[in-house]
Amino acid sequence: MVIQSAKAVGLTPTRMLLLSQLEKLTRSVNATRSFQTESDLQDAVDDIIEIFPSLKIEEILLCFKHIRQGKYELFGNLT
Repeated sequence: MVIQSAKAVGLTPTRMLLLSQLEKLTRSVNATRSFQTESDLQDAVDDIIEIFPSLKIEEILLCFKHIRQGKYELFGNLT
């Protein structure tokens, strides 16, 4: 489902899904410098939703998975 469509159905479940997966990702890659508070994580999710409305939720989750698997170089932070 595309984020834009998910927003039309209900933004809260979409935000909660992305937030929970981003929290899992930050714990997995120890990205505590990038995200120090819950508010930082929520801001990042809001930014993803705003900046990438045409991405599918599955694509974002796949990107998170690839980061956890080490397929992308982080250069010391997740931002």
